[in-house]
Amino acid sequence: MSSSMSRLVSLLGLAALTTLSATGAALPRPPAPPPPPPPPQLPAAPQLPAAPVPPPPAPPPPPVLPPQVCTTGCDVSAPERALVFVNLVSQGDRYKPLYRFFEEGGRATTQSLRPLYGEYAEISGSGATAAALVDVVTRFEQRPGVRAVDVILVLHGDTDSTRQNGSLTFADREWTIDRATDGKLSLSQLFRQRRSELCPGDAACAERLRAKDRMLLSTACFGASHFAGWQSVGFTAIDGSRGVYSDSTASYPALIDAWGKGFTFGDVVAYGNRADVGRRWDAWARVLGFSDVDSTRIVHATPSASAMRIWSRPR
Repeated sequence: MSSSMSRLVSLLGLAALTTLSATGAALPRPPAPPPPPPPPQLPAAPQLPAAPVPPPPAPPPPPVLPPQVCTTGCDVSAPERALVFVNLVSQGDRYKPLYRFFEEGGRATTQSLRPLYGEYAEISGSGATAAALVDVVTRFEQRPGVRAVDVILVLHGDTDSTRQNGSLTFADREWTIDRATDGKLSLSQLFRQRRSELCPGDAACAERLRAKDRMLLSTACFGASHFAGWQSVGFTAIDGSRGVYSDSTASYPALIDAWGKGFTFGDVVAYGNRADVGRRWDAWARVLGFSDVDSTRIVHATPSASAMRIWSRPR
Protein backbone atom coordinates (compact mmCIF):
# COMPACT_ATOMS: atom_id res chain seq x y z
CA MET A 1 0.00 0.00 0.00
CA SER A 2 1.39 3.44 -0.95
CA SER A 3 2.03 6.06 1.67
CA SER A 4 -0.76 8.23 0.30
CA MET A 5 -3.17 5.31 0.56
CA SER A 6 -2.11 4.63 4.16
CA ARG A 7 -2.72 8.21 5.11
CA LEU A 8 -6.20 7.98 3.57
CA VAL A 9 -7.07 4.86 5.60
CA SER A 10 -5.85 6.51 8.81
CA LEU A 11 -7.85 9.61 8.11
CA LEU A 12 -10.97 7.54 7.43
CA GLY A 13 -10.46 5.64 10.74
CA LEU A 14 -9.99 8.89 12.66
CA ALA A 15 -13.12 10.27 11.09
CA ALA A 16 -15.07 7.17 12.08
CA LEU A 17 -13.89 7.45 15.69
CA THR A 18 -14.74 11.14 15.75
CA THR A 19 -18.20 10.39 14.39
CA LEU A 20 -18.84 7.68 17.09
CA SER A 21 -17.69 10.03 19.82
CA ALA A 22 -19.84 12.81 18.58
CA THR A 23 -22.98 10.65 18.42
CA GLY A 24 -22.49 9.35 21.98
CA ALA A 25 -22.19 5.71 21.06
CA ALA A 26 -20.44 3.62 23.77
CA LEU A 27 -17.11 2.21 23.03
CA PRO A 28 -16.81 -1.54 23.50
CA ARG A 29 -15.59 -2.61 27.00
CA PRO A 30 -13.72 -5.68 28.02
CA PRO A 31 -15.80 -8.37 29.78
CA ALA A 32 -16.07 -8.10 33.64
CA PRO A 33 -13.96 -10.56 35.63
CA PRO A 34 -15.85 -13.44 37.27
CA PRO A 35 -16.94 -12.86 40.95
CA PRO A 36 -14.66 -14.28 43.62
CA PRO A 37 -15.71 -17.62 45.08
CA PRO A 38 -17.63 -17.45 48.40
CA PRO A 39 -15.57 -17.96 51.57
CA PRO A 40 -15.56 -21.47 52.92
CA GLN A 41 -18.37 -22.17 55.43
CA LEU A 42 -16.87 -23.17 58.76
CA PRO A 43 -18.88 -25.58 60.94
CA ALA A 44 -20.80 -23.95 63.84
CA ALA A 45 -19.25 -24.26 67.27
CA PRO A 46 -20.82 -27.11 69.20
CA GLN A 47 -23.38 -26.05 71.85
CA LEU A 48 -22.18 -27.16 75.23
CA PRO A 49 -24.95 -28.40 77.50
CA ALA A 50 -25.84 -26.10 80.40
CA ALA A 51 -24.71 -27.24 83.80
CA PRO A 52 -27.60 -29.22 85.29
CA VAL A 53 -29.31 -27.59 88.25
CA PRO A 54 -29.19 -29.99 91.17
CA PRO A 55 -32.58 -30.91 92.59
CA PRO A 56 -33.38 -29.70 96.09
CA PRO A 57 -33.03 -32.12 98.97
CA ALA A 58 -35.95 -34.39 99.65
CA PRO A 59 -38.36 -32.94 102.23
CA PRO A 60 -37.91 -34.57 105.62
CA PRO A 61 -40.75 -36.53 107.18
CA PRO A 62 -43.16 -34.38 109.16
CA PRO A 63 -42.21 -33.87 112.79
CA VAL A 64 -43.85 -36.12 115.31
CA LEU A 65 -44.22 -34.18 118.54
CA PRO A 66 -46.52 -35.02 121.44
CA PRO A 67 -49.05 -32.27 122.26
CA GLN A 68 -48.25 -30.41 125.45
CA VAL A 69 -50.89 -30.00 128.11
CA CYS A 70 -51.22 -26.70 129.93
CA THR A 71 -50.96 -27.14 133.69
CA THR A 72 -49.86 -23.67 134.85
CA GLY A 73 -49.88 -20.22 133.29
CA CYS A 74 -52.89 -21.01 131.09
CA ASP A 75 -53.66 -17.32 130.71
CA VAL A 76 -54.79 -16.93 127.09
CA SER A 77 -57.46 -19.25 125.73
CA ALA A 78 -58.02 -19.92 122.03
CA PRO A 79 -60.84 -17.33 121.65
CA GLU A 80 -58.53 -14.68 123.13
CA ARG A 81 -55.76 -15.20 120.54
CA ALA A 82 -55.39 -13.48 117.17
CA LEU A 83 -53.10 -14.67 114.37
CA VAL A 84 -51.95 -12.64 111.36
CA PHE A 85 -50.34 -14.47 108.43
CA VAL A 86 -48.45 -12.36 105.86
CA ASN A 87 -47.51 -14.28 102.73
CA LEU A 88 -45.76 -12.70 99.75
CA VAL A 89 -42.91 -14.69 98.21
CA SER A 90 -44.30 -15.72 94.81
CA GLN A 91 -42.87 -12.78 92.86
CA GLY A 92 -40.30 -13.87 90.30
CA ASP A 93 -37.06 -12.79 91.88
CA ARG A 94 -33.83 -14.68 92.38
CA TYR A 95 -34.91 -16.06 95.75
CA LYS A 96 -38.01 -17.74 94.37
CA PRO A 97 -36.53 -21.29 94.26
CA LEU A 98 -35.85 -21.11 97.97
CA TYR A 99 -39.49 -20.26 98.74
CA ARG A 100 -41.27 -22.63 96.37
CA PHE A 101 -42.52 -24.62 99.34
CA PHE A 102 -44.78 -21.75 100.39
CA GLU A 103 -46.42 -21.65 96.98
CA GLU A 104 -47.18 -25.35 97.24
CA GLY A 105 -47.91 -26.02 100.88
CA GLY A 106 -47.02 -23.20 103.23
CA ARG A 107 -50.53 -21.81 103.43
CA ALA A 108 -51.97 -25.22 104.25
CA THR A 109 -49.36 -25.68 106.98
CA THR A 110 -50.24 -22.32 108.50
CA GLN A 111 -53.95 -23.16 108.36
CA SER A 112 -53.30 -25.95 110.87
CA LEU A 113 -53.07 -23.21 113.50
CA ARG A 114 -56.43 -21.68 112.55
CA PRO A 115 -58.54 -23.72 115.05
CA LEU A 116 -56.22 -22.59 117.86
CA TYR A 117 -57.06 -18.89 117.39
CA GLY A 118 -60.26 -17.00 117.87
CA GLU A 119 -59.26 -14.40 115.27
CA TYR A 120 -57.33 -14.99 112.06
CA ALA A 121 -56.36 -12.83 109.09
CA GLU A 122 -54.23 -13.48 106.04
CA ILE A 123 -52.83 -10.77 103.80
CA SER A 124 -51.16 -11.87 100.59
CA GLY A 125 -50.52 -10.92 96.97
CA SER A 126 -51.02 -7.28 96.05
CA GLY A 127 -52.81 -6.75 99.37
CA ALA A 128 -49.71 -7.60 101.41
CA THR A 129 -48.69 -4.01 102.08
CA ALA A 130 -47.11 -2.58 105.20
CA ALA A 131 -50.22 -0.50 105.85
CA ALA A 132 -52.39 -3.64 105.63
CA LEU A 133 -50.26 -5.36 108.26
CA VAL A 134 -50.45 -2.35 110.57
CA ASP A 135 -54.21 -2.05 110.08
CA VAL A 136 -55.02 -5.66 110.84
CA VAL A 137 -52.69 -5.90 113.86
CA THR A 138 -54.02 -2.71 115.43
CA ARG A 139 -57.59 -3.80 114.67
CA PHE A 140 -57.03 -6.97 116.68
CA GLU A 141 -55.27 -4.96 119.41
CA GLN A 142 -58.40 -2.83 119.78
CA ARG A 143 -60.75 -5.76 120.35
CA PRO A 144 -61.48 -6.20 124.08
CA GLY A 145 -61.72 -9.97 123.76
CA VAL A 146 -58.24 -10.32 122.25
CA ARG A 147 -55.38 -10.65 124.74
CA ALA A 148 -52.52 -11.81 122.48
CA VAL A 149 -51.64 -11.02 118.85
CA ASP A 150 -49.22 -13.30 117.01
CA VAL A 151 -47.76 -12.69 113.53
CA ILE A 152 -46.21 -15.11 111.05
CA LEU A 153 -44.24 -13.42 108.27
CA VAL A 154 -43.40 -15.14 105.01
CA LEU A 155 -41.72 -12.26 103.21
CA HIS A 156 -38.45 -11.54 101.45
CA GLY A 157 -35.98 -9.85 103.78
CA ASP A 158 -32.66 -8.06 103.53
CA THR A 159 -30.23 -6.16 105.71
CA ASP A 160 -27.81 -3.27 105.47
CA SER A 161 -24.01 -3.38 105.51
CA THR A 162 -23.95 -3.21 109.31
CA ARG A 163 -26.30 -6.20 109.72
CA GLN A 164 -28.24 -4.06 112.19
CA ASN A 165 -31.03 -2.41 110.19
CA GLY A 166 -33.10 -4.97 108.32
CA SER A 167 -35.85 -4.54 105.76
CA LEU A 168 -38.83 -6.46 104.39
CA THR A 169 -40.30 -6.41 100.89
CA PHE A 170 -44.05 -5.79 100.96
CA ALA A 171 -46.29 -5.42 97.92
CA ASP A 172 -45.99 -1.63 98.00
CA ARG A 173 -42.24 -1.25 98.59
CA GLU A 174 -39.28 -2.29 100.71
CA TRP A 175 -39.67 -1.15 104.32
CA THR A 176 -36.99 -0.92 106.98
CA ILE A 177 -38.25 -2.23 110.30
CA ASP A 178 -36.61 0.22 112.64
CA ARG A 179 -34.51 3.11 111.33
CA ALA A 180 -35.95 5.07 108.44
CA THR A 181 -33.85 5.64 105.32
CA ASP A 182 -34.14 8.03 102.37
CA GLY A 183 -36.72 10.10 104.22
CA LYS A 184 -39.25 7.24 104.26
CA LEU A 185 -41.14 5.99 107.30
CA SER A 186 -39.97 2.78 108.93
CA LEU A 187 -42.45 0.06 109.83
CA SER A 188 -42.12 0.75 113.57
CA GLN A 189 -42.86 4.44 112.90
CA LEU A 190 -45.94 3.44 110.91
CA PHE A 191 -47.19 1.41 113.88
CA ARG A 192 -46.63 4.33 116.26
CA GLN A 193 -48.40 6.69 113.89
CA ARG A 194 -51.42 4.40 113.59
CA ARG A 195 -51.74 3.89 117.37
CA SER A 196 -51.44 7.62 117.89
CA GLU A 197 -54.40 8.09 115.56
CA LEU A 198 -56.40 5.49 117.49
CA CYS A 199 -55.44 6.97 120.88
CA PRO A 200 -55.13 10.73 120.27
CA GLY A 201 -53.20 12.31 123.12
CA ASP A 202 -53.38 9.16 125.23
CA ALA A 203 -50.00 7.46 125.55
CA ALA A 204 -51.35 4.90 128.02
CA CYS A 205 -53.96 3.80 125.47
CA ALA A 206 -51.29 3.33 122.78
CA GLU A 207 -49.18 1.30 125.20
CA ARG A 208 -52.14 -0.94 126.07
CA LEU A 209 -52.54 -1.74 122.37
CA ARG A 210 -48.82 -2.42 121.97
CA ALA A 211 -48.79 -4.67 125.04
CA LYS A 212 -51.02 -7.23 123.30
CA ASP A 213 -48.33 -8.07 120.72
CA ARG A 214 -46.77 -11.40 121.65
CA MET A 215 -45.01 -13.72 119.17
CA LEU A 216 -43.50 -12.97 115.75
CA LEU A 217 -42.25 -15.88 113.64
CA SER A 218 -40.36 -14.78 110.53
CA THR A 219 -38.99 -16.72 107.57
CA ALA A 220 -37.42 -13.61 106.01
CA CYS A 221 -33.75 -13.67 105.06
CA PHE A 222 -31.55 -11.85 107.59
CA GLY A 223 -34.42 -11.85 110.08
CA ALA A 224 -32.00 -11.46 112.97
CA SER A 225 -31.27 -7.91 111.80
CA HIS A 226 -34.99 -7.08 112.24
CA PHE A 227 -35.08 -7.75 115.99
CA ALA A 228 -34.76 -4.19 117.27
CA GLY A 229 -37.55 -2.97 115.02
CA TRP A 230 -40.01 -5.69 116.02
CA GLN A 231 -39.24 -5.15 119.68
CA SER A 232 -39.93 -1.46 119.15
CA VAL A 233 -43.29 -2.34 117.58
CA GLY A 234 -44.17 -4.33 120.71
CA PHE A 235 -43.51 -8.01 120.09
CA THR A 236 -41.92 -10.01 122.89
CA ALA A 237 -40.84 -13.37 121.43
CA ILE A 238 -39.17 -12.95 118.03
CA ASP A 239 -37.10 -15.23 115.83
CA GLY A 240 -35.02 -14.63 112.71
CA SER A 241 -32.32 -16.26 110.61
CA ARG A 242 -28.72 -15.11 110.65
CA GLY A 243 -28.46 -15.05 106.84
CA VAL A 244 -30.31 -16.12 103.71
CA TYR A 245 -33.16 -18.42 104.78
CA SER A 246 -33.17 -21.48 102.51
CA ASP A 247 -34.56 -24.40 104.53
CA SER A 248 -38.21 -23.39 104.75
CA THR A 249 -39.36 -26.75 103.37
CA ALA A 250 -37.79 -28.50 106.33
CA SER A 251 -38.04 -25.96 109.14
CA TYR A 252 -41.41 -24.28 108.61
CA PRO A 253 -43.61 -27.34 109.29
CA ALA A 254 -41.53 -28.08 112.39
CA LEU A 255 -41.91 -24.53 113.71
CA ILE A 256 -45.67 -24.42 113.13
CA ASP A 257 -46.24 -27.90 114.57
CA ALA A 258 -44.24 -27.22 117.74
CA TRP A 259 -45.92 -23.86 118.42
CA GLY A 260 -49.40 -25.27 117.86
CA LYS A 261 -48.71 -28.18 120.21
CA GLY A 262 -47.78 -25.90 123.08
CA PHE A 263 -43.99 -26.06 123.15
CA THR A 264 -42.07 -23.08 124.50
CA PHE A 265 -40.94 -20.49 121.97
CA GLY A 266 -37.31 -21.41 122.63
CA ASP A 267 -38.05 -25.07 121.91
CA VAL A 268 -40.07 -24.13 118.82
CA VAL A 269 -37.05 -22.41 117.30
CA ALA A 270 -34.77 -25.27 118.35
CA TYR A 271 -37.02 -27.79 116.57
CA GLY A 272 -36.90 -25.62 113.45
CA ASN A 273 -33.12 -25.55 113.54
CA ARG A 274 -32.93 -29.34 113.94
CA ALA A 275 -35.33 -30.05 111.09
CA ASP A 276 -32.65 -29.92 108.36
CA VAL A 277 -30.07 -32.47 109.47
CA GLY A 278 -26.67 -31.66 108.00
CA ARG A 279 -27.77 -28.26 106.65
CA ARG A 280 -28.49 -29.83 103.27
CA TRP A 281 -30.74 -26.99 102.13
CA ASP A 282 -28.11 -24.36 102.90
CA ALA A 283 -25.56 -26.40 100.95
CA TRP A 284 -27.99 -26.68 98.03
CA ALA A 285 -28.58 -22.93 98.05
CA ARG A 286 -24.84 -22.30 97.85
CA VAL A 287 -24.61 -24.57 94.80
CA LEU A 288 -27.30 -22.41 93.19
CA GLY A 289 -25.08 -19.38 93.72
CA PHE A 290 -26.64 -17.79 96.78
CA SER A 291 -24.20 -16.13 99.14
CA ASP A 292 -24.59 -15.38 102.85
CA VAL A 293 -26.66 -18.52 103.34
CA ASP A 294 -27.34 -19.31 106.99
CA SER A 295 -30.82 -20.50 107.90
CA THR A 296 -29.96 -20.86 111.58
CA ARG A 297 -32.66 -19.10 113.57
CA ILE A 298 -31.92 -17.05 116.65
CA VAL A 299 -34.36 -16.28 119.47
CA HIS A 300 -34.58 -12.64 120.44
CA ALA A 301 -36.37 -12.68 123.74
CA THR A 302 -35.99 -12.40 127.45
CA PRO A 303 -35.77 -15.69 129.37
CA SER A 304 -39.44 -15.42 130.26
CA ALA A 305 -40.34 -14.86 126.61
CA SER A 306 -38.27 -17.86 125.54
CA ALA A 307 -40.52 -19.88 127.85
CA MET A 308 -43.67 -18.42 126.27
CA ARG A 309 -46.25 -20.86 124.91
CA ILE A 310 -49.35 -20.46 122.79
CA TRP A 311 -51.44 -20.04 125.96
CA SER A 312 -49.07 -17.53 127.66
CA ARG A 313 -49.80 -13.84 128.16
CA PRO A 314 -47.67 -11.43 126.09
CA ARG A 315 -45.84 -9.82 129.01
